[in-house]
Amino acid sequence: MGFSPRRPVGEATAFPAGERPAETAPDPDPTRPWAAEATPRGSRDFRATKRYVRRARLTDGSGRGVAVRARGDRHVRAAVRDDGVDLLVLERSLAGGGGEWFDRNAALGLDATVAAGERLTGSVDVRLLDGDG
Repeated sequence: MGFSPRRPVGEATAFPAGERPAETAPDPDPTRPWAAEATPRGSRDFRATKRYVRRARLTDGSGRGVAVRARGDRHVRAAVRDDGVDLLVLERSLAGGGGEWFDRNAALGLDATVAAGERLTGSVDVRLLDGDG
């Protein structure tokens, strides 16, 4: 079992080893922390849902990207795609249902079902970052 290295709270790197893996396969390095294991979509830590955020940023090496502000009532999740990176900002996150021994959704009385024709709405405060801070 690995451990998470000390890092600023909420900071995750898509490819901690420095390069994007060609395919999803078991990590050949058993000493690498679980959170740093990467697929072509990013490391486990990078792709994981960050819950109840107040601020989130997704930036490239020069600091360009997007920033999200919330009141601790939003969740964010990122994933690398072939032509870019997605940053999902969620008002409700039902991810994380476990096996029969623990289903977080059932424990919280949540249901992910969306009825046909149901309209979903929400808002988010997003700011573009030009790399100058």
